[in-house]
Amino acid sequence: MKRHRDHIWPKAEGGPDDDWNIRIIPASENLRKGAEMPDLDDVFDSSNPIRLAAEIDKQSLKGFKNPRNRKRGFGGLPWVAPIFSTTYNERLPAFSLNCPVSSA
Repeated sequence: MKRHRDHIWPKAEGGPDDDWNIRIIPASENLRKGAEMPDLDDVFDSSNPIRLAAEIDKQSLKGFKNPRNRKRGFGGLPWVAPIFSTTYNERLPAFSLNCPVSSA
């Protein structure tokens, strides 16, 4: 079976060549996924999933190039309307809604 060196966070979407963003997967899987952003299972294939998640999260606030990634945040979660935003241009990923909010 042919295998490819894959960027978990696609290079086309700003993913770096660092070791924590590289994995070896079957060629057919790499060709199928193309520039699709990783889901949560893919992130855990990283040698440093916390760093990978944090870097993707930072980039997601700027937006992604590929149309199929534009309305997705970290882990492929859909973007939702911001709750505590000061501008309409700010976008928050859906998972951030699960964080407790202090009433103080």
